[in-house]
Amino acid sequence: MAKKKEAICVPQIEIAQMRVPITGRSPLICDRMKEAAREVLEGKARGKACSKKEPLDVKKFWKESLYPIPGKKNKYGFPAAAFKSAIVSACRYVKGIPMTLARGAIYVTGDFVEIKGTPVMKEDIARNNNMPGGGAAVYVVRGCFPNWSAVLFIEYRSDVLTGEMVVNLISQAGFSVGVGCMRPEKGNGGNQNGRWRL
Repeated sequence: MAKKKEAICVPQIEIAQMRVPITGRSPLICDRMKEAAREVLEGKARGKACSKKEPLDVKKFWKESLYPIPGKKNKYGFPAAAFKSAIVSACRYVKGIPMTLARGAIYVTGDFVEIKGTPVMKEDIARNNNMPGGGAAVYVVRGCFPNWSAVLFIEYRSDVLTGEMVVNLISQAGFSVGVGCMRPEKGNGGNQNGRWRL
C-alpha cells in the first residue's frame, strides 16, 4: 500500500530592517593587521624564515591600521562584524535576551560600517602581553577617529525580537561594550574608547 503524501508547511521567517544612526562618545581606535605582520604570519605558516626587521615607517603603519572602504577613495570604515559582536555582548546587560538568540537574530549588514570623521595618528607605548613576564614596552601607531559617527544598517528577526529590543541592545553596546582598541569590554576601567550614543 502506497504511503500517503504529507504536505510540509514551512513557517516564514519574519525579517525587518532598520537604520540606526550612532555618534561616538569617545575616540574610535583602529588596529587593522599591518601588511608586514600578515606577510610574517604567512611566511611562518609556510615554514619560511623571518626577514630582518625594517625601520618603522610611522606614516605607513598609521595608514595601514585604518580600514579603507573598497571603491571609495579616502573613505574609512570599521568591520560590521565588530558592531554585531558588541550588540551580542550587550545581552549581558539586558534581562531576557540570551546571547545565542541575538547572535542568530541580529545582523549588521555589509562588510564595513562607514565611519564619518577625520582620522588622526595616535601614538602609544604598550606592553606586548604575548611575551613571558608581561612583555617589553613597544611603540604603537594607530589610526584614531576622535569625533565620529556612523549609520548601522540592521536586519533582525522580528518574529523573535521587537525593534525596541534591538535598539536597546545597540544603546547598551555603545555604553558598556564598544568597538576597536581600548574599549570597555577589553581591559580595566580606564578603557573608555569606541563607545557611542544613539
